[in-house]
Amino acid sequence: MNFKTRELSDLNIDLYVARTNDLPTRIVDETVQVFREETWIPFQPSRNWGDGGPIIEGLSINLVSGYFWTDPWTATLTATPQRMAEEDLPRAQADTPLRAAMRAYLVWWYGEEVPNV
Repeated sequence: MNFKTRELSDLNIDLYVARTNDLPTRIVDETVQVFREETWIPFQPSRNWGDGGPIIEGLSINLVSGYFWTDPWTATLTATPQRMAEEDLPRAQADTPLRAAMRAYLVWWYGEEVPNV
């Protein structure tokens, strides 16, 4: 059974983003942790700019807020390795910019569904 990329919880977003980077992962107290520099550290790119910011910058993920404060954020991955038509660019919406950006990243990496692993 696969999961819809655009419907993932923060915990699952964090877990799948960590897996795209081949980082050893574990979940402790509802928080994804990755093994870096000889220790386990929290990894929350859907909630922490220190984790999600470098991904956004490195992949030139474009973030646009909605017109009204109740509108969702839209994230579009513009620096894809292959040339794509505007309507085919990976994008996602969410209530926060980080959540939208990480969902767009996962749409680019996995497609509309992520595998259940």
